[in-house]
Amino acid sequence: MAHGFQVSCTHCSKTIEAWDEGHPFYLGMKGERIYAYHPDPERDFCTGIESDCLCLDCGHEMRQDVDALLEPCAKCRSLNICDTADLNGKACPFCKRGAFRYVEGSDVIS
Repeated sequence: MAHGFQVSCTHCSKTIEAWDEGHPFYLGMKGERIYAYHPDPERDFCTGIESDCLCLDCGHEMRQDVDALLEPCAKCRSLNICDTADLNGKACPFCKRGAFRYVEGSDVIS
């Protein structure tokens, strides 16, 4: 099962939805990534996971393969990248004044 929740900036209220499971995938016949989420039975074939990430310098949202080397941000080339599931307490890149905090009551289970 996956746990979802939201974090919100204490200053600008920018809110981001985060999931702790990421995006499980396996490779198809042509090498393409095929995503399989719980409770899809194809989830058993998954060999990798991509995580939703946020650049803490420019605010660009992206996905990163958790088993690969950290890729720089496609927008600003920074390596200051954080998994969205780990944003609680991190400085907000959008307003540069607040920090992300867990939103009470935003939990969902998939």
